[in-house]
Amino acid sequence: MRKLFYLFMACLGFAGCTKDSFVANFGQKPEERMAASIAEVNAVLTSAPNGWVATLSTLDGGGYGFYMNFGANQEVTMYGDLNDNTSSALGKSTFRVKTGLGADLVFDTYNYISMLADPNPSSFGGVRGTGYKSDVEFTYQRTNGDSIIFIGRAYRQPLVLLKATVAEKTIYSTVDGYKTAINKVKNFFETISNPYIEVVSGSSTQKVALSIDVSNSLTAGKRTIFASVSGDGKTISSVTQKYAFNAEGITVVNGGLVWGNITFVSFKWKDAATMAVYDATGKEYIIKSSLVAILPLPNFLDSFGLDTDNKAYYSITVLDASKSTNFQAIWDAIAAEYSIYSTTPVSFIQLVWQATGGDNVLQVRVYTNATSYLRMNFGVSLDANGVTIFRYISSSSSNTVRGRFTKLEKFFTGTYPASTFTSGGTIYNIPADPNPGSQPKFVWSWKDSRYLSNGLGGMFVMDNSGEKTGVSLIGKVGRGTAHTSW
Repeated sequence: MRKLFYLFMACLGFAGCTKDSFVANFGQKPEERMAASIAEVNAVLTSAPNGWVATLSTLDGGGYGFYMNFGANQEVTMYGDLNDNTSSALGKSTFRVKTGLGADLVFDTYNYISMLADPNPSSFGGVRGTGYKSDVEFTYQRTNGDSIIFIGRAYRQPLVLLKATVAEKTIYSTVDGYKTAINKVKNFFETISNPYIEVVSGSSTQKVALSIDVSNSLTAGKRTIFASVSGDGKTISSVTQKYAFNAEGITVVNGGLVWGNITFVSFKWKDAATMAVYDATGKEYIIKSSLVAILPLPNFLDSFGLDTDNKAYYSITVLDASKSTNFQAIWDAIAAEYSIYSTTPVSFIQLVWQATGGDNVLQVRVYTNATSYLRMNFGVSLDANGVTIFRYISSSSSNTVRGRFTKLEKFFTGTYPASTFTSGGTIYNIPADPNPGSQPKFVWSWKDSRYLSNGLGGMFVMDNSGEKTGVSLIGKVGRGTAHTSW
């Protein structure tokens, strides 16, 4: 039945929503037919012994998941995946089914669904006046097997309810059951290195990188991204779709994510430690881990193109107050080393991707105030194993800056050579790195960092107007799974 449901939802995504409410009986008056429709929708909603697993897409934000029970007393109880509180604390409100454009389901007191429509940004972070552009009134569209589908009256987003199984009810009814299920998925993506699935097309097998964003960001939150290097070996292709958490994993909403001729509809646990993606036909694609990035860094950054001054998108800045615990020691070492040569402290660090003259260059800018910076340029390439490597090219003031930032250079290259430079009339002789490789090193890994529940991760690709939607970079520090926040 679930396979049929997903096939139906995939078709719904392609064909749109065609209203085919209860068959009219023209022997009845219009008000009698509407009363019968309302009674029937009420009966369906209150007749699910194990409750309903629901998904709701928002117009401006992502997708959201719920578990609901509708009572004959017109009270509805629910959990939602909006945050830790909504996924662990049982919410209660009232509902009614009334005459509207058809038989309308109305949540008429405040609940977790109302949070998405709340016009006050302080309630859940939506836009003032419109929230996430979601509804609290939904018009009945159809019943399909164990599912019932409504459409939001104002923003026309689907609210899909699927009858829960006994096993699902057990998870949702267990204390913190839904929250635990959500956190298990988050932890899976936090700890796996370069997750991907294999998609077979003819005689070739394509590695498709994937990630999820668990934030509630309007522009990128609650979305999953699939991406790969195209057949030319250079172009990056990607597709984004909204999703919702459920007791078994993830439901991809809006009919699923379409990759070529495949529609992916869910992420589920194959066993206690293995997660798979499933398409609308029920075919399974195991999520695997790679030691090297599926999307090589030069290809990835080149896919953004160049702006008018021949420089690509800026990363988010590294501020002293916004570093992760893992990067703290490295930041302190960089700042302490520079303080030997200057009384002006390091203010922040910024990265700029350049592709001038066909050379892939990552420029690291160390700012000492809002506008002045010292720079180091690193060439970016791949080694024989496909691992992104950085090599020092040049720095400010005829390379004299290099000796002031040996810790920074080591962070990218793993070591630094001997150097000599003059600063303030003093000659400094910097010996070669006595312990190459002893410090955690920056390693390229494609993920969307905002899903990280521990608050780590995130070197984001930026353009002049803000974050490049749906894409980010992440610095993975050390030889384990620790991440650093840039």
